[in-house]
Amino acid sequence: MRTYSLNDVRELPPTLVLTSLWNPIQSKRFELFDRIKIGRQVSPKTSPDPKNGYFDSKVLSRTHAEVWSENGQVYVKDLKSSNGTYLNERRLSPEGVESQPHELRNGDLLEFGIDILETEQSGRIWLVSDPWVNPN
Repeated sequence: MRTYSLNDVRELPPTLVLTSLWNPIQSKRFELFDRIKIGRQVSPKTSPDPKNGYFDSKVLSRTHAEVWSENGQVYVKDLKSSNGTYLNERRLSPEGVESQPHELRNGDLLEFGIDILETEQSGRIWLVSDPWVNPN
């Protein structure tokens, strides 16, 4: 983890916070130094953690989506997932097709995968909330 002094505020990376709609205590915080891959846990190396993009969810693909910062904005893109990535209830691309980048804004709902049986909730629907994400 990098540390910064108050004088280094211009060098701070954009930060993305996702808060679970199913468990408001659960959240993920990404410092976007690099692109963050979103995906399903498949081994001990990919164990879910509040600061990584791995989830314990059967509806996510191994490499499901990615988030990153570019020119002060934060973006998400689906990486040919089977069950889709949804932004405000709209699927970003058809199954097996990589989506175009979509800008994330405060208050957006970001959903990774969809469960037809409605039994899988972990890691699915997240509220985008952080001052580093463009509110407009």
